[in-house]
Amino acid sequence: MQVGVNYPWFDYGWDFGLAPPAWREGRSTPRWYAEIDNHLRLFQDLGISVVRWFILADGLTYGVGDAAPVPDRAASGGWRFDPPPLSAEFIQHFDELLARFEAARADGRPAIQLLPVLIDFHFCESGVRPVEKLHPVRPRRPAYDPGWVKQGRADALTDATKRRRFLDRCCTLQVAPPKSFMPGSSSTSRSG
Repeated sequence: MQVGVNYPWFDYGWDFGLAPPAWREGRSTPRWYAEIDNHLRLFQDLGISVVRWFILADGLTYGVGDAAPVPDRAASGGWRFDPPPLSAEFIQHFDELLARFEAARADGRPAIQLLPVLIDFHFCESGVRPVEKLHPVRPRRPAYDPGWVKQGRADALTDATKRRRFLDRCCTLQVAPPKSFMPGSSSTSRSG
């Protein structure tokens, strides 16, 4: 029998890709980089062989700046979103995760299968602008940065053309783990 775990996110919606600068505290890598190796060893010791991880979650780091969702009453969910390519940082962070899973099986340790989940239900909820910035005219009045939006991406699924673009762009990730991630596999090749 295989035992799995839902891996709790470190920073919901920004475990992959660059989050708003004020949230990162000068970091260019996700906080999970410092913890994942010990967690994978613990999972192996506990007999856990499958780890499920939400990759885009609510979409915060997918489509930022000019590519962020914008309010539009005519669009699905009240927000318009045109799915962009994944950022280089996002792909780099995901590749690093795959490398950490591969490295975890060194020295004959048991393999752990990564089960990435692309989005969660928040991805399609009405958009929220969580990043405050100074109001240009009234500095004491809060303003929100339109380049950072949590949620607001239903358009990427409900519009057939955008859905195809979204899936084509996001499925460039190696979402199926190489054979070396599969329990019982003797392969160590990443070509899987």
